[in-house]
Amino acid sequence: MEKEERLRSALSQIESYRELSRLLQQQMAELVALRSELSMTLNFLREMEKMKEGDQILAPIGSGSFIKAKIESTNVALIGIGADIVVERTPKEAQQMLENRMKEIDNTLKTLRESLEKVSEKIRSLAPEIEKLIQESRGEV
Repeated sequence: MEKEERLRSALSQIESYRELSRLLQQQMAELVALRSELSMTLNFLREMEKMKEGDQILAPIGSGSFIKAKIESTNVALIGIGADIVVERTPKEAQQMLENRMKEIDNTLKTLRESLEKVSEKIRSLAPEIEKLIQESRGEV
């Protein structure tokens, strides 16, 4: 009976670690998507330095759709800072803000990767124990 309980406990642990692994991977995927979006915005801000007032651009409106728009000013960028609050910054300041966000995301991704590796190691270390307990329980039947 004790072996069955140890087996159930080990199976429960490995299932918990698998769920944690799935959640970590999901968080990483969301951060990678956010980083990609920030990178595209940063690239546009860099290109904006070469533009002049009146230049025509395609502005994304969502779902892969765009509208034609004209640049009114190359001196101002509106940047979201959270909670639906937008601030006015120079393109250089906006670039710095986005670069800082990207660094934060990179640091978070590094931490998540390290956590995922630890969880994966726990899963790998439990697998032989579970296999042994399964074999022992079959031997008793």
